[in-house]
Amino acid sequence: MTEFAYRDALTEIDNWRYCYEIAAIEPSRCKRRDLQASLLMLGLDNFKAINDRFGHEGGDIVLHESAALISALLRSYDIFGRFGGEEFGVLLPETDLEGAEVIANRILKLREHKFFAPA
Repeated sequence: MTEFAYRDALTEIDNWRYCYEIAAIEPSRCKRRDLQASLLMLGLDNFKAINDRFGHEGGDIVLHESAALISALLRSYDIFGRFGGEEFGVLLPETDLEGAEVIANRILKLREHKFFAPA
């Protein structure tokens, strides 16, 4: 039953509740082990237009596919969650600013994916 409390049913990734709980303890873990962590906040551009054009079912497909594509770029211990609507967050443990920039650029390259490219 706990899994349902911490998973987003639509995207099958962590939800905001789980992310907040982990984010609350990560600073003390980093301090104790003298590590850095980074946080990325993501939003899907023009998501309202997708919903308007293709309806909520189309929007749901885009959310699910986006989550799958982003998940594939992350490490197994990164925390990736949906905060609501088309907003996502990625907590990158043991990652400095330079490492976070590498991950962010990988995610930004998804704009070139046929799923997102303008027709």
